[in-house]
Amino acid sequence: WQRTGTAALRRSQRCRAASTIGADGPSFRQAPKSPGSKEGAWRLALLAKARQPDAALALLSSMRSSGVKVNVVHYNSTINACSRSTRWASALQLMSEMADVGIARTAVTYSTIISALARASVPERGLELFADMDAVRVTKNIVVYGSAISACEKASRWAQALQMLATMAMEALRADTVAMNAAVSACGIAEKWQTALQLVWEIGFKADTVSYSAAVSACEKSGNWVHAIELIVKMGSSQVRKDIVVYNAAISACEKGAQYDKAMLLMDDMRLDGVTPNVITFSAAISACEKAGK
Repeated sequence: WQRTGTAALRRSQRCRAASTIGADGPSFRQAPKSPGSKEGAWRLALLAKARQPDAALALLSSMRSSGVKVNVVHYNSTINACSRSTRWASALQLMSEMADVGIARTAVTYSTIISALARASVPERGLELFADMDAVRVTKNIVVYGSAISACEKASRWAQALQMLATMAMEALRADTVAMNAAVSACGIAEKWQTALQLVWEIGFKADTVSYSAAVSACEKSGNWVHAIELIVKMGSSQVRKDIVVYNAAISACEKGAQYDKAMLLMDDMRLDGVTPNVITFSAAISACEKAGK
């Protein structure tokens, strides 16, 4: 009887906990308006994951008005909920509010908002926040640098992205794939194919499909078909997956150089790799043949 009663009690507790999460994500209509600090942190994290900024903002406000001592975890989760839902203005307001109530911002605070601003096509504002971190004595970590370099990519600031990589090296911070890919892409957009190649060949950097795609695209913009094909070959020897984007960029590079035979060979390689050509592929290949008089 005791075991049966205990099991029933546990089921009842799980049901009460589950009642706070609806089919469309976390819902707090049935939950207390002002949970304690730990429960509030848990709920705010769920709301961030479910991309429900309005509910997160309402919960945070309720906690504060009820006298619950909110902390940086609560604010960061609410900022995350706003950032994941393109509510970057609300995220910035929360960051300002943190200073007003005496809650120290962290690297998580900055990286979350910088990334949101980059996605929202206002990367310059994110870079301003990155620069402000030194003044407020918040230590920059790998994640923050990655977010800032991604902002540089969106803002077409390839030189600043490279400077950030150099600073990371001086601070003994090893750039991760996200940061390196963003830097390669920034160089590619600026048609700095030599620099993009140098980053891909960087000792210790395990380049992936995104890295190579950005570098091949940089070569394509300048019509550098030789290095574009070299990168494709390197992808094969490094067992990096080749996709339609990287193949199309390489074939376009061959088209600009009137290298129809190389374009045809790349199309053969596509089939061997199980990559299906599309309209862009055929258009570039046909143009390559026309330029070569074939």
